[in-house]
Amino acid sequence: MDVKELLQFMVSQSISDIHFKADTAPLWAASLVQSSLPPTMESGSVYDVTATVRNEGAAPWRTADGARVALRIFQTGDDG
Repeated sequence: MDVKELLQFMVSQSISDIHFKADTAPLWAASLVQSSLPPTMESGSVYDVTATVRNEGAAPWRTADGARVALRIFQTGDDG
């Protein structure tokens, strides 16, 4: 249905019969903007890492509400 057909449909319906789902952000969502993670990390070693994280969700991050930022590292491919 193109825009013109959609508008014609909407005009032919009563307002109470039309329901739209708004595209809203999930309550909790984040993206990693940048980090200083090295490409390789040796087992047992300690690394100081900085990261910039963006709150992509609908809820503010408040420590009082239990919000925490954590780092989880896992293998995403078969490296041999």
